[in-house]
Amino acid sequence: NFYNPSEMMVTWSTIDDPQGSVVEFGLNHITEKTFNGSSIKFVDQGAQKLTQYIHRVLLRDLSPGKRYIYHCGSKLGWSEIFFFTAMKSGANFSPHLALYGDLGAENSQSLTRLQEEVQDGKYDAILHVGDFAYNMETVYCLLLAGPNTIHKEMFGLEDLLVTYGVDLAIWAHEHSYERLFPLYNKTVYNGSMEEPYKNPKSLTHIITGSAGCWSRHDPFPKNMPPWSAFRTVDYGYSRMQAINYTHLYFEQVSIDQGGKVIDSFHLIRENHAPYGPFPKM
Repeated sequence: NFYNPSEMMVTWSTIDDPQGSVVEFGLNHITEKTFNGSSIKFVDQGAQKLTQYIHRVLLRDLSPGKRYIYHCGSKLGWSEIFFFTAMKSGANFSPHLALYGDLGAENSQSLTRLQEEVQDGKYDAILHVGDFAYNMETVYCLLLAGPNTIHKEMFGLEDLLVTYGVDLAIWAHEHSYERLFPLYNKTVYNGSMEEPYKNPKSLTHIITGSAGCWSRHDPFPKNMPPWSAFRTVDYGYSRMQAINYTHLYFEQVSIDQGGKVIDSFHLIRENHAPYGPFPKM
């Protein structure tokens, strides 16, 4: 649970019903504490109707910033031993995150470097933006048929985001990286010409879907729109640090260029409030 540093949700799946969902864990020994949870039966909609059981156990009373060892299972058997670090807390906590989307099992270009950085303790959390997996066959979709459940642009979210003063929106799906200027209704609302991301007048969008995918790169149109600040088709992933209550630091790592940071910026909002009002278009 990201919002409560004294809790952690453990999730796993099994092919068979193990007749229980249990996590044993502790600071030094896995048998120090035991928590029970629940499971749901999931049957996929493919021809084979494969079944798996999704287990969830909420661990409580954790000490923020401490490293715990654990295993999960039931009376029928246990997993191997894993570990996690409970979320830190306090006004001085400055979390580091890795962010990416569209990391497929095939052509997962960013995986090796991400594994190394995670094992080196570089991140407090990882945000996978979406497209965890891809279907194995085509789906009928007539793109000229208007809005549908297969292919739908989310323009309706924009007013919701500016109403609640969202600082940064992070997206994927496009297999590329792009940083936009602060934007509303296709109009740029920079903080200033010299410092566009200092107290911007609308939210900033980042597309980070270049971690690696079986369908390879998505090329950009030739003409760069005025709201696009930086773009690249290099494989890579993003890093973000919440420095304090008002400052975010964001950077993009290129796998094609051996881990080089190819883009970075600070986003500063000294007053967190809704954006607007905007002029009528």
